[in-house]
Amino acid sequence: MSSRIGSQLGAPFAAAFLFCLLISPAARGQDGWNVTRVGQLSYWGAADKVVVDGSYAYVVSDYPGFLHILDISNPQTPLETGFLEVSDRPRNLAVAAGYVYLAADDGGLQIVDVSDPLQPTPVAVCTLGQWTREVAVAGDYAYVLDDTELYVIDVSDPASPTILGSCSLIGSGQGLAVSGNFVYAGAWGELWAIDVSDPTAPEIVESCPVYGTIMDVVISGNYAYTVGYWGLRIVDISDPGNPVEAGHHVLISSAQAIGLWGDYAYATLGQYLAILDISDPLSPTIVAYLPQENWAADLAISQGLAYLVRSATPGLDILSLANPVQPELQGSLRSVGYPHCVDLQGGYAFVVASDGLQILDVTTPASPQQVGFWDNDEYWQTIVAVADSYAYLPTESNLMVLNVSDPTNPTLMNTGLSSWGGYNATDIKVAGNLCYVLSGYWSDGQLRVWDVSDPTMPVDTAYLSLPGDARGLDLYGNYAYVATGAYGLRVLDISNPDTLIEAGLCYTPDWANDVAIAGDYAYIACWYDGLRIADISNPTAPVLRGHLNLPDPALSLQVLGQHAFVACGTGLSVVNIANPDNPYLVGSHEASGYAHSLAVADNYAYVVEGGFLSIYDCSEAVPVEPFNPSKTVTTFELLPAFPNPFNATSVTSYGLRVPSHVSLRVYDTAGKLVATLVNEWKPTGMHQATFDGSDLPSGIYLAKLTAGDFSAVQKLVLLK
Repeated sequence: MSSRIGSQLGAPFAAAFLFCLLISPAARGQDGWNVTRVGQLSYWGAADKVVVDGSYAYVVSDYPGFLHILDISNPQTPLETGFLEVSDRPRNLAVAAGYVYLAADDGGLQIVDVSDPLQPTPVAVCTLGQWTREVAVAGDYAYVLDDTELYVIDVSDPASPTILGSCSLIGSGQGLAVSGNFVYAGAWGELWAIDVSDPTAPEIVESCPVYGTIMDVVISGNYAYTVGYWGLRIVDISDPGNPVEAGHHVLISSAQAIGLWGDYAYATLGQYLAILDISDPLSPTIVAYLPQENWAADLAISQGLAYLVRSATPGLDILSLANPVQPELQGSLRSVGYPHCVDLQGGYAFVVASDGLQILDVTTPASPQQVGFWDNDEYWQTIVAVADSYAYLPTESNLMVLNVSDPTNPTLMNTGLSSWGGYNATDIKVAGNLCYVLSGYWSDGQLRVWDVSDPTMPVDTAYLSLPGDARGLDLYGNYAYVATGAYGLRVLDISNPDTLIEAGLCYTPDWANDVAIAGDYAYIACWYDGLRIADISNPTAPVLRGHLNLPDPALSLQVLGQHAFVACGTGLSVVNIANPDNPYLVGSHEASGYAHSLAVADNYAYVVEGGFLSIYDCSEAVPVEPFNPSKTVTTFELLPAFPNPFNATSVTSYGLRVPSHVSLRVYDTAGKLVATLVNEWKPTGMHQATFDGSDLPSGIYLAKLTAGDFSAVQKLVLLK
């Protein structure tokens, strides 16, 4: 469990309720030293647009911007197979011949190779004007609409798009469709017909007034169907150069998107899905307004199925149109919203997000599987602690207690608690029947104690106000240790849980964001000051000891054995703390987003970083077997130096099967001898030698061991 510094950033259908889970091969990247990312889950922002092509649905979501690829071969169980983070907010997309074309706001046209749905790969960017909104692809051409301009782009080679021509529209463009040699674009209450027979010189031929802003356009036969602020407008385009309105129907609210199936049109109206009979285009009639539990933003229709994406509670619903006037839910895929923090227990990861609690089976860390979800869109929760059979989630008005003894079916134990101002809850720890909740990020802090001996009725027993904001918490013995930002480390006596008393303090050079306790030491994540270690053998008078600067602001940490794992904004850092006076870095990995919360088990770190949960294998940074001088040696061996890379000393261990004359020398890459570590007889057994590179420049060195007929060489990396 750890503090949730970044957590302050920012009712499903019963039938098929799935989380958008993904282990992305693209995420199994490098950008690490002694740490390997083995898996990654993406979490959707508001889903904006969807396109269906074959067995896949392509969805764009914002904040942050993502392209999600979903396998829809089985409509009952849609699965996310790949994703890509997009540099600018994607507003629309088109799919053609194994490529996705993204209209990416100020990022222009971005082209992605999706021939491998598991690993979408960016191939090109075509910079355009401001607010790129719409894209359509036909043949070798992409037609792209920004705020005021229509561009014709040659994409015969998707890796090398070329702008051929453009023309200006009057007003802000929205809605785009292609039919033959004409493009139809919406702009400020007009549907514009643009002749693109000469792609180097697109020309506006005529426009048709449709009243109100157009949001979407689709074409079927001789008609263009538009929706927007004034409902459905049907335009006759049998004469492409002379579009004329044929029929219309005013809807109860503004429509965002439209799809067609047979004699029916389906329009998303946010809280409603409107169904209209268009068998007579001159006189469309409303059939039904179907209420939607979550905001319906866009839809795509393919082979008798409607695919609806939702923005309020992000996700995808698949509806059968076998009965076109009564669509039936076939399957759903839903995100849990923006992730805030993670906790681990018994082979499960518990991820709390803006829309609820997600439970993952992580017995195989590189392949986690969602097994349960608790939906909570009524309250805002940012942190979680799991102990025994219960998960504890402070919300803005309650301490929620969930029974998670069956991870597939988390059940709320308590309801109706009075408000206690927990909106800014930053950390939580459980000890026996007591739950300690810290709150007050960017505000006056407090530690509050709850008696949870009866999980159905937690009792608020005590609280203590703290100076400054309260950010991180850990418990040890009769004391609670609190990271209080600019006020450093505070030590509270909790021996009497009904009366909390401040017992000691230790100011830190920079803001104390989180704290973890191990033995007589407190390990403190200190913003841009990195990792600070305090001696707490006397809890009433903590004393700062060791210190290590880290690459970026230290936000959250956890201690496991002789190592501290620190979420540092742009990445994960692993620090050896065997000597509290001399901590040193032994591993790191760059994050995909803002790394602000983590949990660690069995040398795997689970890090919440922006819109991702990333899973890192840290085994290379954490030695499995410590040096054992009494180990029985049956062979000659040269063990890996540790630390390596190092600054400025590294220890080399070696084993001798029989007494031998030992030579252990270090050379630079030019073959020059720089140090003789051993040159004498040594008895059978395990031995160590220390290489001190204090007076040497950074670089690669080679350690050569010779013992009798045995010889071995290993590389040492000195980093200063």
